[in-house]
Amino acid sequence: MTENRAPLDFLTVTTELEQQGQLAEVGGLAYLTTLISNVPSALHAVAYARIIEETAVRRR
Repeated sequence: MTENRAPLDFLTVTTELEQQGQLAEVGGLAYLTTLISNVPSALHAVAYARIIEETAVRRR
């Protein structure tokens, strides 16, 4: 998928795995849902940066 520059998200990965007949092999939709929910999102980058900054200040 990266070679084709396809976006990597739940829908595209699920579709690719289904087409390859590998969705069940990797743990199915439940496992992919768990992975997606545990991957940080760029949408929350500012909040993550604040957490890092606050932690760094506390360490000083």
